[in-house]
Amino acid sequence: MIFSDAQQLPGVFYNAPYSRSVNGSLWTLPWELRMYIVLIGLGVLLTLTQKIKPLNSNLKFNLVPALIIVIAIVSTLFYINFHFNGYHHWFYVKLSRFASVFFLGGSLYVLRKYIAISWFAFITTVSLLLISFLISKDALFVCYILLTPYLVLCIAYLPQGKILNYNKLGDYSYGTYIYAWPIQQTLAVSFIAISPYMMMVSAFFITLLLAILSWHFIEKPAMRLKRHFI
Repeated sequence: MIFSDAQQLPGVFYNAPYSRSVNGSLWTLPWELRMYIVLIGLGVLLTLTQKIKPLNSNLKFNLVPALIIVIAIVSTLFYINFHFNGYHHWFYVKLSRFASVFFLGGSLYVLRKYIAISWFAFITTVSLLLISFLISKDALFVCYILLTPYLVLCIAYLPQGKILNYNKLGDYSYGTYIYAWPIQQTLAVSFIAISPYMMMVSAFFITLLLAILSWHFIEKPAMRLKRHFI
């Protein structure tokens, strides 16, 4: 998973009309694992730097949060630069893209005490995205990268009231993410020329059922194991 991005298994979905990929949705996981390895490296660095006494005892500087912000800025600049220069090497473009996304999220956590979330800021951010869409695709590309992380926080934390009752049902998002593709592939090879509408409806209900079962019988019990490691 660290050094490759295999998508196929021998004989599986060879008759699929679109792709032979067993689960194309999982292509992000190797990159997520690589980012966590970088994060582990930063954690080791933090442990080592904590043992080193600064020359000035009054100077307090936490190296790792600063590095997280620096990586976010540098990777984002590289990704934007690759886009405008037409650079298409798959590894470096994806490396800059996922490092940007991952460490922008990390930077938001590092700077969480200084981030204000409000409906006014949310509406302003959405307006900027719409304006950039009207200007050009390149403007939208830049604004999308820079503004989407904040929008995600707004969508997560601003809604109040009965809409939050949905969270009591369980978190079916990950199950939906990992089961949707193989379900769609199975439908595609089992029902030749299935209509897009039937594919959408069938895949939705089957995937939702599997996601519900996965959360209550696999994911939630697995998350309880965290107490043995914390």
